[in-house]
Amino acid sequence: MIDKNSSFLAQHFARLQKVEETTIRGLGKECTHLFIDIWNDWFEILSAINHTYSKEELVNSVVYFYLQALSKECGWLQLLFLSGNYPLLGRCLRFIWEMIYRAHYVDMFEGEKQPGPSVDLRMAWLSQREEANQLNWNHCIKPALFRVFPLAEREKEVEQFYHRLWQQLNKYAHPSTTLFSRIIDNGLLLVTDGFDETWAREALDVATEIFDLVWLAVINRFQSCAKHLAQKGLLVEYRVTQLVLKELK
Repeated sequence: MIDKNSSFLAQHFARLQKVEETTIRGLGKECTHLFIDIWNDWFEILSAINHTYSKEELVNSVVYFYLQALSKECGWLQLLFLSGNYPLLGRCLRFIWEMIYRAHYVDMFEGEKQPGPSVDLRMAWLSQREEANQLNWNHCIKPALFRVFPLAEREKEVEQFYHRLWQQLNKYAHPSTTLFSRIIDNGLLLVTDGFDETWAREALDVATEIFDLVWLAVINRFQSCAKHLAQKGLLVEYRVTQLVLKELK
């Protein structure tokens, strides 16, 4: 029973704090702060872009617009992880991947029917494509992936790896039977919130892969910031992004 005369947040977070304590005991403090490290990497990347580009160059970029929104997203990802809400965490990661890759797709689009130079025109262009169902994996996500990570276009196995990751996250975005089975296997974890070591470690691995893709797209869009960023370095070991930056040192 929820007491409507007391602070809802105080009651809710008192319960979630116990889940946080269990999570930290189960994984170790350093491991459980991944999303704080990702947030700090976000700060470094944004700072590198602001250091390298003028406001006039940034104002009409959809990637830059959405990049700024990631600060809020990272805070909520940390909260969801420590609360043991892995299904919602998976949904958010998919949203972030799609958000940045849609932005990269429109910012860097080459071909007929150009989207226009301003953010408003580019968002209107995206809206038209959305209504025509042309922002799915084949029409939008995969072309953006090939541009930011050319090896995925050359090597079928690499493309398939990321496609499977996309499909895996789709199961969090919909009430899939796979998610239902996992919830049942974990004692209705969806409705209770709680620590599950296997699911937690998987969430950390997936999050690292997603933000690796996100940073690749951001750096590809703002390539002049890469050398500045390489000198600073990043906290998290993103497989591909770190290789790209090491080549620039």
